[in-house]
Amino acid sequence: MSDTNSNTAMTNTKEKFRKDYKSYDYIIETVDLTFQLNSTKTVVQSLLKVSRTVIDISHTEAVVDSP
Repeated sequence: MSDTNSNTAMTNTKEKFRKDYKSYDYIIETVDLTFQLNSTKTVVQSLLKVSRTVIDISHTEAVVDSP
């Protein structure tokens, strides 16, 4: 990286505060990886357990059953 690119990156930075961050909506609880190693290829399988950390009801639809 040249000095001019470095200086541009420095002038474009914005100060961030803790209040500006929000917690993640999801959390990865576990990661299980399985590797199959062969002489010509490698196969990787992953299994993730993901949970929602916050239940946001603002995006749910309210259904009213009326006659």
